[in-house]
Amino acid sequence: MDGVRRVLRRLGLAVAALLSVAAVVSVAGCGGPDGVHDAGPARPLHQRPSPVPLWPVADTVKSPSATATPSAPAEPIPGLVAPGDSIRGLDPATVLAKDPQVSAAELSALRGCTGCRVYQPQYPELTGDGQEELVTAVRDADQHSYLHVYRLREHRVVSLLALVVQPDFQADTVGQDLVVDEPSAPGGDTRTTYHWNPERAAFDRQTAASGPSGAANGCLPGMVVPSSPPPKGEPPGTGPAVSAAPVPVGPRPVPSPAPPQASPSGAAR
Repeated sequence: MDGVRRVLRRLGLAVAALLSVAAVVSVAGCGGPDGVHDAGPARPLHQRPSPVPLWPVADTVKSPSATATPSAPAEPIPGLVAPGDSIRGLDPATVLAKDPQVSAAELSALRGCTGCRVYQPQYPELTGDGQEELVTAVRDADQHSYLHVYRLREHRVVSLLALVVQPDFQADTVGQDLVVDEPSAPGGDTRTTYHWNPERAAFDRQTAASGPSGAANGCLPGMVVPSSPPPKGEPPGTGPAVSAAPVPVGPRPVPSPAPPQASPSGAAR
Protein backbone atom coordinates (compact mmCIF):
# COMPACT_ATOMS: atom_id res chain seq x y z
CA MET A 1 0.00 0.00 0.00
CA ASP A 2 2.84 2.36 0.84
CA GLY A 3 4.39 1.60 -2.54
CA VAL A 4 1.22 2.63 -4.38
CA ARG A 5 1.09 5.91 -2.43
CA ARG A 6 4.72 6.65 -3.28
CA VAL A 7 4.02 6.04 -7.00
CA LEU A 8 0.95 8.32 -6.96
CA ARG A 9 2.90 11.04 -5.13
CA ARG A 10 5.69 10.88 -7.71
CA LEU A 11 3.15 11.06 -10.56
CA GLY A 12 1.54 14.11 -8.97
CA LEU A 13 4.88 15.88 -8.64
CA ALA A 14 5.75 15.07 -12.26
CA VAL A 15 2.42 16.47 -13.54
CA ALA A 16 2.86 19.64 -11.48
CA ALA A 17 6.37 20.10 -12.87
CA LEU A 18 5.12 19.70 -16.45
CA LEU A 19 2.34 22.26 -15.89
CA SER A 20 4.87 24.73 -14.46
CA VAL A 21 7.17 24.33 -17.46
CA ALA A 22 4.23 24.79 -19.85
CA ALA A 23 3.20 27.99 -18.08
CA VAL A 24 6.74 29.38 -18.29
CA VAL A 25 6.97 28.54 -22.00
CA SER A 26 3.58 30.15 -22.61
CA VAL A 27 4.57 33.36 -20.84
CA ALA A 28 7.95 33.48 -22.58
CA GLY A 29 6.28 32.98 -25.97
CA CYS A 30 4.34 36.27 -25.61
CA GLY A 31 7.57 38.20 -26.01
CA GLY A 32 9.35 35.94 -28.48
CA PRO A 33 9.74 36.73 -32.15
CA ASP A 34 7.37 33.92 -33.15
CA GLY A 35 4.76 34.49 -30.48
CA VAL A 36 1.42 36.29 -30.56
CA HIS A 37 1.69 39.88 -29.36
CA ASP A 38 -1.23 41.64 -27.69
CA ALA A 39 -1.22 45.23 -28.96
CA GLY A 40 -4.32 46.21 -27.04
CA PRO A 41 -7.71 47.20 -28.50
CA ALA A 42 -7.99 47.26 -32.28
CA ARG A 43 -7.71 50.66 -33.93
CA PRO A 44 -10.96 52.09 -35.25
CA LEU A 45 -11.40 51.86 -39.01
CA HIS A 46 -11.90 55.20 -40.79
CA GLN A 47 -13.85 54.88 -44.00
CA ARG A 48 -12.26 56.78 -46.88
CA PRO A 49 -14.57 59.00 -48.91
CA SER A 50 -15.89 57.41 -52.08
CA PRO A 51 -15.96 59.18 -55.46
CA VAL A 52 -19.27 60.94 -56.13
CA PRO A 53 -19.84 61.55 -59.87
CA LEU A 54 -20.96 65.06 -60.75
CA TRP A 55 -22.46 63.93 -64.05
CA PRO A 56 -23.02 60.59 -65.78
CA VAL A 57 -20.17 59.48 -68.03
CA ALA A 58 -20.02 61.98 -70.88
CA ASP A 59 -20.82 60.94 -74.43
CA THR A 60 -17.84 59.29 -76.11
CA VAL A 61 -16.55 61.58 -78.84
CA LYS A 62 -13.12 61.33 -80.46
CA SER A 63 -11.13 64.52 -80.14
CA PRO A 64 -7.52 65.73 -79.95
CA SER A 65 -5.57 65.65 -76.72
CA ALA A 66 -6.96 67.91 -74.00
CA THR A 67 -5.16 70.73 -72.25
CA ALA A 68 -5.85 72.34 -68.90
CA THR A 69 -6.10 76.13 -68.94
CA PRO A 70 -5.35 77.63 -65.52
CA SER A 71 -7.86 80.08 -64.12
CA ALA A 72 -7.26 83.82 -64.11
CA PRO A 73 -6.50 85.64 -60.86
CA ALA A 74 -9.39 85.33 -58.44
CA GLU A 75 -11.13 88.61 -59.25
CA PRO A 76 -14.90 89.03 -58.99
CA ILE A 77 -16.80 88.77 -62.25
CA PRO A 78 -17.86 92.31 -63.16
CA GLY A 79 -21.54 93.18 -63.15
CA LEU A 80 -22.62 90.08 -61.24
CA VAL A 81 -23.92 90.26 -57.65
CA ALA A 82 -25.69 87.42 -55.84
CA PRO A 83 -29.00 88.29 -54.16
CA GLY A 84 -28.19 86.16 -51.10
CA ASP A 85 -25.44 84.24 -49.36
CA SER A 86 -25.68 81.16 -51.60
CA ILE A 87 -24.39 80.81 -55.13
CA ARG A 88 -27.50 78.76 -55.89
CA GLY A 89 -29.37 82.05 -56.15
CA LEU A 90 -27.65 82.79 -59.47
CA ASP A 91 -28.48 81.34 -62.88
CA PRO A 92 -25.43 79.32 -64.03
CA ALA A 93 -25.96 80.43 -67.63
CA THR A 94 -25.82 84.06 -66.48
CA VAL A 95 -22.59 83.38 -64.58
CA LEU A 96 -21.00 81.87 -67.69
CA ALA A 97 -22.27 84.64 -69.94
CA LYS A 98 -20.72 87.36 -67.76
CA ASP A 99 -17.42 85.56 -67.14
CA PRO A 100 -14.71 87.18 -69.32
CA GLN A 101 -12.85 83.84 -69.46
CA VAL A 102 -15.70 82.12 -71.31
CA SER A 103 -15.00 81.83 -75.03
CA ALA A 104 -17.29 82.74 -77.91
CA ALA A 105 -17.73 79.03 -78.67
CA GLU A 106 -19.03 78.46 -75.14
CA LEU A 107 -21.41 81.40 -75.44
CA SER A 108 -22.73 79.90 -78.66
CA ALA A 109 -23.32 76.61 -76.84
CA LEU A 110 -25.27 78.47 -74.17
CA ARG A 111 -27.58 79.84 -76.86
CA GLY A 112 -27.98 76.35 -78.34
CA CYS A 113 -26.23 74.71 -81.30
CA THR A 114 -25.95 71.32 -82.98
CA GLY A 115 -23.79 68.96 -80.96
CA CYS A 116 -23.54 71.39 -78.05
CA ARG A 117 -24.25 70.49 -74.46
CA VAL A 118 -24.64 72.47 -71.25
CA TYR A 119 -24.19 70.26 -68.18
CA GLN A 120 -26.46 70.47 -65.17
CA PRO A 121 -24.93 72.69 -62.46
CA GLN A 122 -23.52 70.93 -59.42
CA TYR A 123 -22.89 72.42 -55.98
CA PRO A 124 -20.18 70.52 -54.06
CA GLU A 125 -18.14 72.01 -51.21
CA LEU A 126 -14.52 72.19 -52.38
CA THR A 127 -12.78 74.97 -50.45
CA GLY A 128 -13.45 73.99 -46.83
CA ASP A 129 -15.24 77.23 -45.93
CA GLY A 130 -18.62 75.58 -45.46
CA GLN A 131 -20.09 77.22 -48.57
CA GLU A 132 -21.06 75.46 -51.78
CA GLU A 133 -19.22 76.13 -55.02
CA LEU A 134 -20.74 76.07 -58.51
CA VAL A 135 -19.31 73.47 -60.91
CA THR A 136 -20.58 73.54 -64.48
CA ALA A 137 -19.40 72.43 -67.91
CA VAL A 138 -20.08 73.20 -71.57
CA ARG A 139 -19.36 71.36 -74.83
CA ASP A 140 -19.25 73.46 -77.99
CA ALA A 141 -20.04 72.61 -81.61
CA ASP A 142 -16.41 71.60 -82.30
CA GLN A 143 -16.55 69.03 -79.47
CA HIS A 144 -14.32 71.01 -77.12
CA SER A 145 -15.43 70.73 -73.50
CA TYR A 146 -14.90 73.29 -70.75
CA LEU A 147 -15.25 72.89 -66.99
CA HIS A 148 -15.64 75.86 -64.63
CA VAL A 149 -15.62 76.23 -60.84
CA TYR A 150 -17.00 79.37 -59.15
CA ARG A 151 -17.34 80.49 -55.56
CA LEU A 152 -19.24 83.29 -53.83
CA ARG A 153 -17.26 85.89 -51.88
CA GLU A 154 -19.15 88.74 -50.24
CA HIS A 155 -22.02 88.33 -52.74
CA ARG A 156 -19.57 88.51 -55.66
CA VAL A 157 -18.79 85.57 -57.95
CA VAL A 158 -15.13 84.53 -58.32
CA SER A 159 -13.78 82.07 -60.88
CA LEU A 160 -11.57 79.45 -59.23
CA LEU A 161 -10.89 77.08 -62.12
CA ALA A 162 -11.31 77.06 -65.92
CA LEU A 163 -10.32 73.85 -67.73
CA VAL A 164 -10.41 72.58 -71.30
CA VAL A 165 -11.11 68.84 -71.07
CA GLN A 166 -11.86 65.88 -73.31
CA PRO A 167 -15.51 65.62 -74.43
CA ASP A 168 -15.74 62.17 -72.80
CA PHE A 169 -14.30 63.33 -69.48
CA GLN A 170 -15.71 62.29 -66.12
CA ALA A 171 -15.72 64.53 -63.05
CA ASP A 172 -16.15 63.32 -59.46
CA THR A 173 -15.77 64.71 -55.99
CA VAL A 174 -13.76 62.67 -53.46
CA GLY A 175 -14.25 64.35 -50.12
CA GLN A 176 -13.49 68.00 -50.90
CA ASP A 177 -11.30 67.19 -53.93
CA LEU A 178 -12.34 67.56 -57.55
CA VAL A 179 -11.15 64.61 -59.66
CA VAL A 180 -11.23 64.76 -63.48
CA ASP A 181 -10.70 61.55 -65.48
CA GLU A 182 -9.83 61.77 -69.19
CA PRO A 183 -8.70 59.18 -71.74
CA SER A 184 -5.17 59.83 -72.97
CA ALA A 185 -3.34 57.39 -75.23
CA PRO A 186 -5.26 54.36 -76.56
CA GLY A 187 -6.19 52.33 -73.52
CA GLY A 188 -4.67 54.91 -71.19
CA ASP A 189 -6.18 57.23 -68.64
CA THR A 190 -5.22 60.51 -67.05
CA ARG A 191 -6.63 61.38 -63.62
CA THR A 192 -6.13 64.90 -62.31
CA THR A 193 -6.95 65.78 -58.70
CA TYR A 194 -7.57 69.40 -57.71
CA HIS A 195 -7.15 70.04 -53.99
CA TRP A 196 -7.88 73.46 -52.51
CA ASN A 197 -4.89 75.12 -50.86
CA PRO A 198 -6.16 77.80 -48.45
CA GLU A 199 -2.71 79.37 -48.08
CA ARG A 200 -2.47 80.00 -51.82
CA ALA A 201 -6.22 80.52 -52.23
CA ALA A 202 -5.97 78.29 -55.30
CA PHE A 203 -6.12 74.64 -56.31
CA ASP A 204 -3.08 72.38 -56.12
CA ARG A 205 -3.02 69.82 -58.91
CA GLN A 206 -1.75 66.25 -59.10
CA THR A 207 -1.93 64.20 -62.30
CA ALA A 208 -1.62 60.42 -62.47
CA ALA A 209 -1.33 58.60 -65.81
CA SER A 210 -1.80 54.89 -66.43
CA GLY A 211 -2.30 52.50 -69.30
CA PRO A 212 -0.44 50.27 -71.76
CA SER A 213 1.02 53.17 -73.74
CA GLY A 214 4.71 54.02 -73.88
CA ALA A 215 4.29 56.71 -71.23
CA ALA A 216 5.53 55.68 -67.79
CA ASN A 217 2.92 55.38 -65.09
CA GLY A 218 3.26 57.77 -62.21
CA CYS A 219 2.14 60.93 -60.46
CA LEU A 220 2.90 64.43 -61.60
CA PRO A 221 2.31 66.91 -58.76
CA GLY A 222 1.89 70.54 -59.61
CA MET A 223 -0.15 73.62 -58.98
CA VAL A 224 -2.63 75.65 -60.95
CA VAL A 225 -0.90 78.98 -61.53
CA PRO A 226 -3.20 81.87 -62.48
CA SER A 227 -2.66 83.32 -65.93
CA SER A 228 -4.36 85.83 -68.17
CA PRO A 229 -7.33 84.33 -70.04
CA PRO A 230 -7.27 84.30 -73.86
CA PRO A 231 -9.38 86.93 -75.63
CA LYS A 232 -12.95 85.96 -76.49
CA GLY A 233 -13.26 84.22 -79.82
CA GLU A 234 -9.72 82.85 -79.71
CA PRO A 235 -9.74 79.06 -80.24
CA PRO A 236 -8.61 76.95 -77.30
CA GLY A 237 -4.96 76.10 -77.09
CA THR A 238 -3.60 79.40 -78.45
CA GLY A 239 -3.28 81.10 -75.06
CA PRO A 240 -1.20 80.10 -72.02
CA ALA A 241 -1.90 76.47 -71.20
CA VAL A 242 -0.61 73.64 -69.06
CA SER A 243 -0.67 70.11 -70.40
CA ALA A 244 -2.89 67.77 -68.39
CA ALA A 245 -1.09 64.59 -69.54
CA PRO A 246 2.51 63.52 -68.88
CA VAL A 247 5.03 63.64 -71.70
CA PRO A 248 6.72 60.26 -72.31
CA VAL A 249 10.48 60.19 -72.01
CA GLY A 250 12.25 57.89 -74.47
CA PRO A 251 15.63 56.17 -74.04
CA ARG A 252 18.73 58.30 -74.48
CA PRO A 253 20.76 57.61 -77.66
CA VAL A 254 24.01 55.67 -77.17
CA PRO A 255 27.00 57.14 -79.09
CA SER A 256 28.66 54.85 -81.64
CA PRO A 257 32.33 53.87 -81.03
CA ALA A 258 34.91 55.94 -82.90
CA PRO A 259 36.47 54.25 -85.99
CA PRO A 260 40.09 53.00 -85.62
CA GLN A 261 42.75 55.49 -86.60
CA ALA A 262 45.44 54.52 -89.10
CA SER A 263 49.12 54.81 -88.17
CA PRO A 264 51.60 56.54 -90.49
CA SER A 265 52.66 53.11 -91.76
CA GLY A 266 49.06 52.37 -92.79
CA ALA A 267 48.28 49.79 -90.07
CA ALA A 268 45.26 50.37 -87.91
CA ARG A 269 45.96 51.18 -84.28
